[in-house]
This record gives sequence, C-alpha cells and structure tokens, in this order.
Amino acid sequence: MNDYIARLREKYDAHFGCAPAMTLDCRDFWRHCVAAPEMAVFAYRLESTRRPHHVVITAGMSQAPMHFAPYMGKARWSAELICYLDELGGDDLRHLQWLAGLPFHERLALGHGHAVAFGFPLYEQSLLRHFLLLPAPLEEDASLFDGFALSAHPVDLLWVVPLTEQEYQVNVKEHLEGIARLLTDTGHPLSLDRHRHCYVTGQSPEGLARVLH
Repeated sequence: MNDYIARLREKYDAHFGCAPAMTLDCRDFWRHCVAAPEMAVFAYRLESTRRPHHVVITAGMSQAPMHFAPYMGKARWSAELICYLDELGGDDLRHLQWLAGLPFHERLALGHGHAVAFGFPLYEQSLLRHFLLLPAPLEEDASLFDGFALSAHPVDLLWVVPLTEQEYQVNVKEHLEGIARLLTDTGHPLSLDRHRHCYVTGQSPEGLARVLH
C-alpha cells in the first residue's frame, strides 16, 4: 500500500481500536483503469471494535479528484465508503472495491444521495441489487475526516445502503426525498441484513424462492 493508504490505515486502526481482520488490495481489480488511484478495503470485526456490528471501509479513493459534471457547479469533495454489517464476508469488501473505482473508471463523482445500479443479486438468496449512498449515520464516524488535509478535497464518508429493485425505482421516481422517507418509515437498520424483505412490496427472499420453484 502507498503512503496515503498507510496513513488512512493508521487513522482507521486508532478510530476503531484494532487492526483490520480482512484487507482487500484493489490494485489488481482496477489494473486496467490507469486513472484509478491505489485503493484498499479494510474490514473491522465487532469482536475487536466492541461495536454492535462489523465495519467495512475504503481507503484511497479520496487521494485523487473525482470527475464533476458542469451541472454540479463549483462544489468539490472527495469520498470514502463505509458499510455496517451483521455478517462479514468477502462479498462485502468486493462490493466496496467496485464502488470505490467507479468515479475514476466512469469519470463521475459519487456523493450524498447518489444511487448506483448494479443489477444482479448482491448476495445469494437476497433481493438486494443496487446501492444508495448516504452520509455516515454515526456522528463518531461522520467526523472521522475532520481536519484531514491530505485528500484531494474535503472527505465525505458515505454510508453504502443496498436497495432492492423496487426501492431503487422509488429513488429514480421520487429522488432522495422519496427513498429517504421510505427508509425512515420502515425503520431501516444501521447494520445490513442481506436477506431482509423489500420495503415496497413486502416480498422476502424466501417468498421469491417459493415462486421460482
């Protein structure tokens, strides 16, 4: 890892109170994209952090400027991604690895309220297929980059929230207000449940399996 990622790793270890249990080096995955900076994904287990959930967080995407469309005006920011989980597996790190490189591969900027279409089930026997990015929900994490001066722009730590197809369509049609209202009204939890029901249809993965078989 380069010096920038090493600095973030040191910062994260101090913040979470332990070393990561899993590390994913993103260089091989994004080797075909010359614009992508060196990046990594770290996973911190709840047993070590003494938090009620596992944490997966990116490191490195904030060292290079993203691509801002003219309609975005003069606003500039950098981003890192965070996800909270009941269970921890390699898929979780790979999802964030893919998301972290998109701004550089697709020449775009990811920020608060942006949704990213994936199109395939994120987990086995899961209805979750897409991603919504929201501000980090915990104040202790939201302030993680306060005063951090090494990034290309001030860093927004973005919470990765997987969505079902129907929930993603709510975001498309009703924008951030609509999906935020849906998540609030349904009491969407902080920690990801891979096999949760759809907030729009009420369908569960078990129900889908019965229909398919």
